[in-house]
Amino acid sequence: MVRIIRGDPNARGWFNCDFEGHGLSSDDGRVVTARIGTPDRSPERLGLGQARVEGGVFRIEFPQGCESDLYKRKLLFVDVDADGSCTPGVDRVYEDYRFLDTDLTFTLIDSVPRPTGPPAPGTSVMSRSRDEATDCQFLNDPWPE
Repeated sequence: MVRIIRGDPNARGWFNCDFEGHGLSSDDGRVVTARIGTPDRSPERLGLGQARVEGGVFRIEFPQGCESDLYKRKLLFVDVDADGSCTPGVDRVYEDYRFLDTDLTFTLIDSVPRPTGPPAPGTSVMSRSRDEATDCQFLNDPWPE
């Protein structure tokens, strides 16, 4: 399930922003939730997506989900305790704030094998959150329709 709101889909300047993880066999069956954008920065484009880890793999695609040259909040969590919400210290939380000037696929740092060295063009590594409490609160807040 992916939902993108705000912004004219026929306008130029949109980039695809995708998230993936692999080698996550201990997470099979768990739900991964991603949010892109900050709702109070209207008219910023927003994205919400979920996927289930199957066979150690997940992928969430946000086609035309990010505008160019905006330092955009991108958060994701793996619902380890399967309670449907982000819990600091229990669930694994990831973050990124870079701007996009091309389509980009983020691979979780915890993927196996772990991403090392410089990322290939069009890819980046998504790191663990430095402030899980704040990021979980944002991930649990209601999302605009």
